[in-house]
Amino acid sequence: MQKEPRRNALVTVCDGFVEVETALQSLQAQGFGLANVSVVGRDLSSDREVVGIYQVGGACKYRGPLGAFWEGLWESLENCGVFWTPGSGWILIAGPFTKTFVASQNSSVFSGLTAIGSALYSLGIPLGEVLEYEAGLRGTQLLLIVHGAPTMVETARELLKPKFKQSV
Repeated sequence: MQKEPRRNALVTVCDGFVEVETALQSLQAQGFGLANVSVVGRDLSSDREVVGIYQVGGACKYRGPLGAFWEGLWESLENCGVFWTPGSGWILIAGPFTKTFVASQNSSVFSGLTAIGSALYSLGIPLGEVLEYEAGLRGTQLLLIVHGAPTMVETARELLKPKFKQSV
């Protein structure tokens, strides 16, 4: 495996959609723009629910658990995606991490990692933390990711530090 890339991201672990909404509101209340913010979570449907992603009038819609939550994120954060991943099932992404996720699938640089793990690692997240975040996603946790310039990431870290568990 190659040397770890330079870290330019903050990952905040959220124990549910309410924590994600609280974190986003906290950032916005302090004047932090959401252009570099992403949310990653897993579909939590049962075998008896209809789940689907469709487009109506230019907007991406989600039929499944927490549909209103994901549709709201997809309206607020640029880019979205829904991907089937081995071992984790359906992964939903809102924000620019969608592009990072797609780009990491076209590269074998981080072989041995899962799809999400490879994308997180490409942002400079240390391997040990990548494995922790993957495990959280296999459960019910969601990841709020801020990625971009180091000063912007540090600002987000300071704004969210008192309330949420973050990567170092």
